[in-house]
Parts: sequence; structure tokens; C-alpha cells
Amino acid sequence: MRRTRYQFGTIERKKRKTGPDVWVLRYYVQNAKGGRSYASRIIGNLKQYPTEALARKAAEAIRMEANPERLGYVRATLGAVIDRYTREDLPERYSTRSSYLSCLRVHIRPKWGNCSLEELANAPLKVERWLESLDMAPKSKGHLKALLHRLYECAMKWGLYPVGRNPMELVEAKNVTKRLKQPRVLTFDEFWTLLSFLADPYRTMVLVAQCLGLRVSEVMALKWSDFVFTGLTVRVQRGIVQGRVDEVKTEYSNDDLPLEFGLCRDDAGLEGSVPRHLGRLGLSQPRNR
Repeated sequence: MRRTRYQFGTIERKKRKTGPDVWVLRYYVQNAKGGRSYASRIIGNLKQYPTEALARKAAEAIRMEANPERLGYVRATLGAVIDRYTREDLPERYSTRSSYLSCLRVHIRPKWGNCSLEELANAPLKVERWLESLDMAPKSKGHLKALLHRLYECAMKWGLYPVGRNPMELVEAKNVTKRLKQPRVLTFDEFWTLLSFLADPYRTMVLVAQCLGLRVSEVMALKWSDFVFTGLTVRVQRGIVQGRVDEVKTEYSNDDLPLEFGLCRDDAGLEGSVPRHLGRLGLSQPRNR
């Protein structure tokens, strides 16, 4: 039986009709008849990778896909795992994706992208010391550790690293649940004094957030159809982050909340009508009202 060789492929620079030239990785794939044919994948353009050496390093993740049965014969770098993770396994929620991409781009890739998985797995203390050296909140350091843990989980799933205990479990991120500052809790009088300095719609937004305990993103995404004034409930089912409408942060946030009776009556005290102060939120006018 002929032994399958690991394909490194060939990298070519191709011109485009518009825009900068691109780097292309060419390799063999097996077709339906059992023969082989050429396949090609664009690695990136010349602005992203000015030299062939940089393009060759960036092509590592694509080579993994071209050699699914030979992954055990290569020393994959964490950078290659990051490349594949960002293409295939990032969370769908926009705000979470943005946060993960920022952590990978700013912190993890510059420090550990060129390390092999074996090298990094054998140095949990170095990773721990690196986390301690970062000028970040403990919770943010915990997010970095969790993301490194997730990258090794994916590496095991893809056959790039032996299935077993995740080496990032040995890394301790201390005080990840400890606050740097205790939150300032306003008294009843202080809260109403604060409201007196705010103009609508911000005053009403703060009032709704305080009365219902909603996140800013959830207040921004409220619609009239979410309110059931006759039943004194509001359904929280979406959030707006950086101008994008998305699901709420957790599944427990997607729920019906009870409304205070005083919040659900208008200035004239008429029950069952849309309160005028809520109308200042800038929501679309409700139908049939």
C-alpha cells in the first residue's frame, strides 16, 4: 500500500485585475474517480503578506485541510490553529466574535503564534507568568486563558494534538472573579437626583434599565411588541452591540420580566395605555394604538 506523503504545496503570486496581487497555495486533491487533480486556495493579498515567507507561514492552516490523514506528522503552530479556528469555529454572536478576534490579534498571536503546540504545552508556567505580567483586569486574563484552552480543544478535535488533558488546565489565572473596584450602589435619592440631570430619551433609558435590571444593549433593542402592558410583562429577546442587532448575551436573559404597575400607566393614570414616558424612548409607534 503506497504511503501518503504530506503535501506542503506550492505558493504562487498571481496578479488581479483590480487590487493588489494575491498569494495562492496549490496542492493535490483526490477526485471521485480516485485520481488526483490540482486545487488552489487564496492565502491573502500582498498588503497582508508582503513576502513569500509570510505567505508560507500563513498557509499552514490550509495545509492542514489538504492533509487530513497526515496531521500527526507535522508540528503545527498555535498560529495555524488560530487561523483555522477563526475560519471554522468562532462563535456566531457578533460581540463575542469581535472580543475573541481582538484577544487573538492583540495578545495571543503576537506572543505565542510561532510556538508549536508541543512547545507551548510543555511551558504552562511561562503562560502563567505571561498572564501575570499583563496590565489587564483579572477577568480579562481569565478570558485569555479560556481562549487558549479552547484553541487546544480544537487542536485535539482536528488531530493536531494528542487527545488528553488540556495543558492550559495547568495554567492558573488568579482572582478572575475578583473586582478591581467595588460597584457604586446609588441610594433611592441619589438615583432620582441623577435622573434630574438627564434629558430624554436618556433619562427614560436609565429609568427603564434601573427598574428592569436590563443591560444597555437590551434597553437599546426594546420594541413596542416586547411590552404586554395588560399583562404587566416585557419580553427581553435581543440586544444591540455596536449597531448590530443580535441575540441576548445568555439564554437566561431571554425571558419575560414582570413590570411594575407604576411604570405601566401614563401621566394621566390611565391603565392599559402606552405610558408617555416610555414613548420618549424613541421606539417605533405600536400598531393599533
